[in-house]
Amino acid sequence: MPGRGVLQRQTTQVVAPQGVQRLVQAGPCDAGRRAAQAFDQYLGGGEAFQHGRAHIVQLIPSVAYTDPEVAWVGLTEDQAKAQGIKVKKGLFPWTASGRAIANGRDEGFTKLLFDDSPEAGSGDGHAGRGHGKILGGGMVGTHAGDIIGEIALAIEMGADAVDIGKTIHPHPTLGESIGMAAEVAHGSCTDVPPARK
Repeated sequence: MPGRGVLQRQTTQVVAPQGVQRLVQAGPCDAGRRAAQAFDQYLGGGEAFQHGRAHIVQLIPSVAYTDPEVAWVGLTEDQAKAQGIKVKKGLFPWTASGRAIANGRDEGFTKLLFDDSPEAGSGDGHAGRGHGKILGGGMVGTHAGDIIGEIALAIEMGADAVDIGKTIHPHPTLGESIGMAAEVAHGSCTDVPPARK
Protein backbone atom coordinates (compact mmCIF):
# COMPACT_ATOMS: atom_id res chain seq x y z
CA MET A 1 0.00 0.00 0.00
CA PRO A 2 1.79 3.17 -1.16
CA GLY A 3 1.67 5.84 1.57
CA ARG A 4 -1.08 5.66 4.15
CA GLY A 5 -3.85 8.13 3.55
CA VAL A 6 -2.65 8.94 0.05
CA LEU A 7 -5.23 8.57 -2.68
CA GLN A 8 -3.73 7.56 -5.99
CA ARG A 9 -5.91 8.32 -8.97
CA GLN A 10 -5.82 6.08 -11.99
CA THR A 11 -7.09 7.34 -15.29
CA THR A 12 -8.98 5.26 -17.79
CA GLN A 13 -9.00 6.09 -21.47
CA VAL A 14 -12.10 5.02 -23.34
CA VAL A 15 -12.14 5.12 -27.13
CA ALA A 16 -15.43 4.85 -28.97
CA PRO A 17 -15.48 1.53 -30.84
CA GLN A 18 -15.99 1.49 -34.59
CA GLY A 19 -19.65 1.92 -35.46
CA VAL A 20 -20.56 3.66 -32.19
CA GLN A 21 -21.80 7.11 -33.04
CA ARG A 22 -21.95 8.56 -29.54
CA LEU A 23 -20.23 7.89 -26.25
CA VAL A 24 -21.45 9.88 -23.27
CA GLN A 25 -19.75 9.78 -19.86
CA ALA A 26 -21.38 10.67 -16.57
CA GLY A 27 -18.82 10.80 -13.76
CA PRO A 28 -15.53 8.95 -13.47
CA CYS A 29 -15.21 6.11 -15.99
CA ASP A 30 -13.52 3.71 -13.57
CA ALA A 31 -15.62 4.35 -10.46
CA GLY A 32 -17.29 0.94 -10.68
CA ARG A 33 -13.94 -0.83 -10.71
CA ARG A 34 -12.78 1.07 -7.64
CA ALA A 35 -16.05 0.39 -5.83
CA ALA A 36 -15.93 -3.34 -6.67
CA GLN A 37 -12.32 -3.58 -5.51
CA ALA A 38 -13.07 -1.72 -2.27
CA PHE A 39 -16.08 -3.93 -1.53
CA ASP A 40 -14.05 -7.08 -2.21
CA GLN A 41 -11.29 -5.84 0.10
CA TYR A 42 -13.93 -5.13 2.75
CA LEU A 43 -15.27 -8.67 2.46
CA GLY A 44 -11.74 -10.11 2.42
CA GLY A 45 -10.92 -8.28 5.62
CA GLY A 46 -13.98 -9.74 7.32
CA GLU A 47 -13.14 -13.21 6.02
CA ALA A 48 -9.55 -12.92 7.27
CA PHE A 49 -10.74 -11.72 10.67
CA GLN A 50 -13.34 -14.47 11.04
CA HIS A 51 -11.49 -17.43 9.48
CA GLY A 52 -7.83 -16.41 9.55
CA ARG A 53 -7.56 -16.55 5.75
CA ALA A 54 -8.75 -14.51 2.80
CA HIS A 55 -9.10 -15.03 -0.94
CA ILE A 56 -7.03 -12.41 -2.77
CA VAL A 57 -8.80 -11.34 -5.92
CA GLN A 58 -6.61 -10.11 -8.75
CA LEU A 59 -9.17 -10.12 -11.56
CA ILE A 60 -11.43 -7.08 -11.33
CA PRO A 61 -13.84 -6.09 -14.11
CA SER A 62 -13.86 -2.49 -15.29
CA VAL A 63 -16.89 -0.56 -16.48
CA ALA A 64 -17.04 2.83 -18.14
CA TYR A 65 -20.47 4.18 -17.28
CA THR A 66 -20.97 5.80 -20.64
CA ASP A 67 -23.76 5.50 -23.17
CA PRO A 68 -23.26 2.89 -24.44
CA GLU A 69 -21.44 1.25 -21.55
CA VAL A 70 -17.96 -0.20 -22.09
CA ALA A 71 -16.86 -3.12 -19.87
CA TRP A 72 -13.75 -5.29 -19.88
CA VAL A 73 -11.94 -7.85 -17.76
CA GLY A 74 -8.73 -9.86 -18.06
CA LEU A 75 -6.20 -9.41 -20.84
CA THR A 76 -6.74 -7.14 -23.82
CA GLU A 77 -5.41 -7.95 -27.28
CA ASP A 78 -2.61 -5.40 -26.82
CA GLN A 79 -1.61 -6.85 -23.44
CA ALA A 80 -1.58 -10.39 -24.83
CA LYS A 81 0.56 -9.28 -27.77
CA ALA A 82 2.99 -7.50 -25.45
CA GLN A 83 3.29 -10.69 -23.38
CA GLY A 84 3.82 -12.84 -26.49
CA ILE A 85 0.55 -14.72 -26.04
CA LYS A 86 -1.20 -15.82 -29.24
CA VAL A 87 -4.96 -15.34 -28.93
CA LYS A 88 -8.04 -16.52 -30.77
CA LYS A 89 -10.71 -13.81 -30.88
CA GLY A 90 -14.45 -14.33 -30.87
CA LEU A 91 -16.36 -11.16 -31.81
CA PHE A 92 -20.15 -11.17 -31.76
CA PRO A 93 -21.82 -8.01 -33.13
CA TRP A 94 -24.97 -6.93 -31.35
CA THR A 95 -26.53 -6.26 -34.75
CA ALA A 96 -27.06 -10.06 -34.71
CA SER A 97 -28.63 -10.04 -31.21
CA GLY A 98 -32.41 -10.30 -31.19
CA ARG A 99 -32.62 -8.60 -27.79
CA ALA A 100 -30.37 -5.69 -28.79
CA ILE A 101 -32.44 -5.21 -31.95
CA ALA A 102 -35.70 -5.35 -29.96
CA ASN A 103 -34.26 -2.80 -27.52
CA GLY A 104 -33.36 -0.51 -30.41
CA ARG A 105 -29.73 -0.54 -29.17
CA ASP A 106 -27.76 -2.82 -31.48
CA GLU A 107 -24.63 -0.62 -31.66
CA GLY A 108 -22.53 -2.88 -29.43
CA PHE A 109 -20.51 -6.08 -29.52
CA THR A 110 -19.04 -8.77 -27.28
CA LYS A 111 -15.42 -9.85 -27.71
CA LEU A 112 -13.70 -12.81 -26.03
CA LEU A 113 -10.01 -13.72 -26.18
CA PHE A 114 -8.79 -17.30 -25.81
CA ASP A 115 -5.28 -18.71 -25.53
CA ASP A 116 -4.43 -19.98 -29.02
CA SER A 117 -0.91 -21.25 -28.42
CA PRO A 118 -0.18 -24.77 -29.71
CA GLU A 119 0.01 -26.15 -26.17
CA ALA A 120 -3.22 -24.42 -25.07
CA GLY A 121 -5.96 -26.66 -23.83
CA SER A 122 -8.34 -26.56 -20.94
CA GLY A 123 -7.19 -29.92 -19.58
CA ASP A 124 -10.68 -31.37 -19.66
CA GLY A 125 -10.68 -33.14 -23.00
CA HIS A 126 -11.20 -30.05 -25.17
CA ALA A 127 -7.65 -30.29 -26.47
CA GLY A 128 -6.37 -28.65 -29.61
CA ARG A 129 -6.06 -25.22 -31.16
CA GLY A 130 -8.82 -22.79 -30.43
CA HIS A 131 -9.71 -24.60 -27.22
CA GLY A 132 -7.44 -22.69 -24.86
CA LYS A 133 -8.74 -21.04 -21.75
CA ILE A 134 -10.37 -17.65 -21.89
CA LEU A 135 -7.91 -14.85 -21.13
CA GLY A 136 -10.09 -11.75 -21.34
CA GLY A 137 -13.12 -10.13 -22.82
CA GLY A 138 -14.92 -6.88 -23.39
CA MET A 139 -18.33 -5.57 -24.24
CA VAL A 140 -19.77 -2.38 -25.62
CA GLY A 141 -23.49 -1.80 -25.32
CA THR A 142 -26.34 -1.11 -22.97
CA HIS A 143 -26.01 -2.98 -19.67
CA ALA A 144 -22.49 -4.23 -20.50
CA GLY A 145 -21.56 -3.55 -16.87
CA ASP A 146 -24.36 -5.85 -15.72
CA ILE A 147 -23.09 -8.73 -17.88
CA ILE A 148 -19.27 -8.52 -17.65
CA GLY A 149 -19.26 -10.59 -14.45
CA GLU A 150 -19.98 -13.76 -16.45
CA ILE A 151 -16.75 -13.26 -18.39
CA ALA A 152 -14.85 -12.69 -15.12
CA LEU A 153 -16.30 -15.93 -13.75
CA ALA A 154 -15.32 -17.82 -16.91
CA ILE A 155 -11.74 -16.56 -16.56
CA GLU A 156 -11.60 -17.46 -12.85
CA MET A 157 -12.96 -20.95 -13.61
CA GLY A 158 -10.56 -21.57 -16.52
CA ALA A 159 -13.35 -22.05 -19.07
CA ASP A 160 -12.63 -22.50 -22.77
CA ALA A 161 -14.72 -21.60 -25.83
CA VAL A 162 -16.57 -24.93 -25.77
CA ASP A 163 -17.47 -24.56 -22.08
CA ILE A 164 -18.85 -21.06 -22.61
CA GLY A 165 -20.52 -21.79 -25.95
CA LYS A 166 -22.35 -24.85 -24.60
CA THR A 167 -23.59 -23.00 -21.51
CA ILE A 168 -27.31 -22.39 -21.97
CA HIS A 169 -28.16 -18.71 -22.02
CA PRO A 170 -31.76 -17.47 -22.00
CA HIS A 171 -32.98 -16.26 -25.39
CA PRO A 172 -33.31 -13.50 -26.35
CA THR A 173 -30.95 -11.77 -23.91
CA LEU A 174 -27.91 -9.55 -24.16
CA GLY A 175 -26.01 -12.06 -22.02
CA GLU A 176 -26.28 -14.74 -24.66
CA SER A 177 -23.85 -12.67 -26.74
CA ILE A 178 -21.12 -14.14 -24.51
CA GLY A 179 -21.99 -17.67 -25.60
CA MET A 180 -22.25 -16.52 -29.21
CA ALA A 181 -18.81 -14.86 -29.08
CA ALA A 182 -17.37 -18.13 -27.73
CA GLU A 183 -19.01 -19.99 -30.61
CA VAL A 184 -17.49 -17.50 -33.07
CA ALA A 185 -14.03 -18.22 -31.60
CA HIS A 186 -14.70 -21.95 -31.78
CA GLY A 187 -16.05 -21.73 -35.33
CA SER A 188 -19.48 -23.13 -34.52
CA CYS A 189 -21.65 -19.98 -34.43
CA THR A 190 -24.55 -20.06 -36.88
CA ASP A 191 -25.93 -16.64 -35.88
CA VAL A 192 -23.44 -14.54 -37.82
CA PRO A 193 -22.31 -14.91 -41.43
CA PRO A 194 -18.81 -16.37 -41.86
CA ALA A 195 -15.98 -13.86 -42.14
CA ARG A 196 -14.92 -13.04 -45.69
CA LYS A 197 -11.42 -14.14 -46.62
